[in-house]
Amino acid sequence: MDYKIRKHNTPVSTLIKQYLDKKGGKVTVARREIEWRFNALDWRHQKQILFAFLASGLTDRTWAYRKLFVFWDKCFIPVIQDLWEKHPSEEMLTWLIIRYFPIDFLQRNFMRLDKSRNYFYLCVRMSDVKGFVIDRTRLNECDLLRIKQVLGESFSIDYAKDLFYIVIYKYCKGVYKFRSWQTVVMEGKDPILSILDRPLITKMFSEIDNLGIKGFELSFELQKWIRTVTRKFLSEHEGFSDKRWDVEEEPKIREMQMEYCYKQIDPEYRNIWDTFDCHDQQQFLDYLDKKREKYQPSKVKLTKETKAEALKRISMNPSARRLVYNFDLEVIDPSSNKE
Repeated sequence: MDYKIRKHNTPVSTLIKQYLDKKGGKVTVARREIEWRFNALDWRHQKQILFAFLASGLTDRTWAYRKLFVFWDKCFIPVIQDLWEKHPSEEMLTWLIIRYFPIDFLQRNFMRLDKSRNYFYLCVRMSDVKGFVIDRTRLNECDLLRIKQVLGESFSIDYAKDLFYIVIYKYCKGVYKFRSWQTVVMEGKDPILSILDRPLITKMFSEIDNLGIKGFELSFELQKWIRTVTRKFLSEHEGFSDKRWDVEEEPKIREMQMEYCYKQIDPEYRNIWDTFDCHDQQQFLDYLDKKREKYQPSKVKLTKETKAEALKRISMNPSARRLVYNFDLEVIDPSSNKE
């Protein structure tokens, strides 16, 4: 049997020299080889490569930024700070700064860093800083649920349920934008209306799944609601399930989904929320605060002792959630077993 003999690996030090020699004609080949072998290299070589890429063009810098999220070392602080001063519009730089820079640096540069969703990550990083107050009106519903967990605040599972339906409501009211080039998307064998398969809704399910057994049960309930709404919509609009829409048709189909899903939200929610300015998060926060005493007495407070780690891992798994739904399985909390 004939075998093709593979070319021996070029020494990493040689590849780095070839990459740094911008006039040597081997930059592209060296870059490709370096990126392919990077994760398996010794740290001393990885560090050389990261510094070299950070000193290069935007594409190579971006590659280095991504690597630094998992190969971070404080020796990169000066160069990242310098790059941020030179390229303040490169968002990934701010992500690295928020995650790894000292707290006092974040405090001094807070107003430069807190744009868009960076504010949430700053809140997470600075949650233990004395005197730091979180402006929750700047957080979306997923982040409101997450910040409760970060701060170790106890809350009812009904709080998470209300947040989920606020997300749905805001999609229906156009606060959260989306496009609907197809009426449904497929999750396994189940069709789901495209308005109900948005990234923020998927993220909300992930946050709810993190709440252990109560979250798992709520996730099952909400998934069932989504599938029920989808089935009802498709039964009333025959021939829509397998269609794709062009630029002219899309707005009409999007509006149709928004109006239909709005009507499927419990009137107990709609009657109150319809009196709000949908873009005023403070009104929704006030609503949740007033409702706090009406929530079920059982509270969610995540601790290491709350649930077995194995069950927590399963509950965080979307595939496991679908199995429970499709086969009507019962989830048993091992901590409730008294035998």
